[in-house]
Amino acid sequence: MLADYHAPAQMLSVFAALGRADNSVRFCVFRVTVSSTSPTESEMRRVVVPLLGLAALLLVSGCPSVSVMTTAKTIGAGKNEIAFSPSVYGIAASTVGGSSSGSVNTGLFWGGAIDLMYRHGFGDHFDLGGSLSGFGELIVDGKINFIDTPVIALSVDPGIGGVFFGAASVGAGYVQFNVPLLFDIAFGESVRLTLAPKYSGLWAFAAASSSAGSGSVSAYSHLLGGAAGLEIKAGKVFRIMPHGGFLTRANNPSGYSGVLVSGGVAFKFVF
Repeated sequence: MLADYHAPAQMLSVFAALGRADNSVRFCVFRVTVSSTSPTESEMRRVVVPLLGLAALLLVSGCPSVSVMTTAKTIGAGKNEIAFSPSVYGIAASTVGGSSSGSVNTGLFWGGAIDLMYRHGFGDHFDLGGSLSGFGELIVDGKINFIDTPVIALSVDPGIGGVFFGAASVGAGYVQFNVPLLFDIAFGESVRLTLAPKYSGLWAFAAASSSAGSGSVSAYSHLLGGAAGLEIKAGKVFRIMPHGGFLTRANNPSGYSGVLVSGGVAFKFVF
């Protein structure tokens, strides 16, 4: 965990990042401003360093939603859909710098999870869904269908979700806003390809306090990416959907880059 201090002790600009002890930053998560009631920089470090560790851990233990397990076609009025998906989440990152020679360092972090989803159709062109995604992120979304033909379908599926961790005098969390545009191409009645360009807004926050003082960090990041899935009907109610996606920051600090990726196979039941 690394923190670069650039300002007076009362207000410090820092990078919340995953890194190594040799000062090479693996993945820059977000640039934040830290405020504290602690009067000296040495005391503030005792508050800020654990705080940044918590904020950095957030993206590993509660990965933001990246992929999609649904199609542009709604499930139909009165119908239900239940799905579960063994999935893999990862961060692929690189940064220029971190040593006197200005070397390029890369990092790759992976983790497995089980994603769960439930949807209910409230009309022929609208269904509401809830999912437990990643490592604890709860998301609610509403899919609105605009075009539905035997060959193509088009929907928008805005959603909001988040996760929070808290222990003793420290806490951290984030809220994610998703706006994917879902576009389907049907290959007959049994196979459907879904493509989903996606915008996500990620507001992350953390706070900590100790005898040395208290501090908090927060930041909003714009994420752009996309997802794809291939839904295959394997029976009257059973579907299989391999899926994957990626997100990257639209406002990366100079010299930093990183991509959040995920993929899995969803097993879906519509009834």
